[in-house]
Amino acid sequence: LEQMFDPFFTTKGKKGTGLGLSIVKTIVEAHRGTIECHSELKKGTTFVLRLPLGVFPGRW
Repeated sequence: LEQMFDPFFTTKGKKGTGLGLSIVKTIVEAHRGTIECHSELKKGTTFVLRLPLGVFPGRW
């Protein structure tokens, strides 16, 4: 799970580019948010996105 947000990391071989989660993390962090991943074998994976409410003057 540690590498899943690294650009070009994939477990899908030639079927994936490994850019999806890296791009999502970049966008979330650009908005001063966080992304977490919680995974349990045979139960599934959950992603938690947290984005702040409000406007940050001077940011844009």
